[in-house]
Amino acid sequence: EFRATGTRLTATVKRVRGLPAEAFKITRIGNRVEVEASDDRGAMYGLLDAAEQIKLTGKVKAKSVRPFLRVRNFKFNLPLSGSAYLIDVDLKHNKWFYDLAYWRAFMAMMARNRYNAVSFWSAHPYAHMVRLRKYPEACTLTEAELAKNKAFFHKLFGLARDHGLDLYIVTWNIHVSEGFKKAHKVNDGQDSPLIRDYEKEFPDQLYEEWYRLYQLPKPERSKPWKFMHLTVDQVYRPLAKSNGKILELTKLQRESS
Repeated sequence: EFRATGTRLTATVKRVRGLPAEAFKITRIGNRVEVEASDDRGAMYGLLDAAEQIKLTGKVKAKSVRPFLRVRNFKFNLPLSGSAYLIDVDLKHNKWFYDLAYWRAFMAMMARNRYNAVSFWSAHPYAHMVRLRKYPEACTLTEAELAKNKAFFHKLFGLARDHGLDLYIVTWNIHVSEGFKKAHKVNDGQDSPLIRDYEKEFPDQLYEEWYRLYQLPKPERSKPWKFMHLTVDQVYRPLAKSNGKILELTKLQRESS
């Protein structure tokens, strides 16, 4: 139960079957507001809706809401080295990125606007996140710097989870880290068995770092099969079912930005 500040309203949240994902139903009985939802996100959206009604009108009306779009994603370009589309001045002024207060406010904004996903885009951010067991030379950070980064990304991705946001990292596998380039005398855009093997090492090790955040199965035998199914179910199938609409919207967004 939640009591609305400055009012005599009490809100009760109930988990019910029969509603689609993220949907909710608000009913009003006297001074009691009841939010029914099939999942946590639906409950959050129902409470946000009730709070917005109180703020705008001073009262709560009964209503039923279900999402029109299954995936409502916010695209975010990471201001990290390895992002080939950033200039040096961008990288010199990226301290805000590591400010968790910024991210709390930003993700609260996304939740209020009913986003349920955030995608982080970078050409090759992995060297900021893990040191590969097979290719440790790819990460040039000190152990202290890497530990600090790992702690930050765990908190950042935890904030995404707590605000009802699925998180995606979008990269380009034609890029490699600066440490890897120097150690193996290669450049971005090259293709070789070595580079392919290097790129394939990241998904498993990143999964090991973050699977607990989203209560995913513990990886076994270095093959987190769930990771593959998440990629297929959340990326490739929606793209295929959109009949090109998602790609067309992406192109229009890129042209307008």
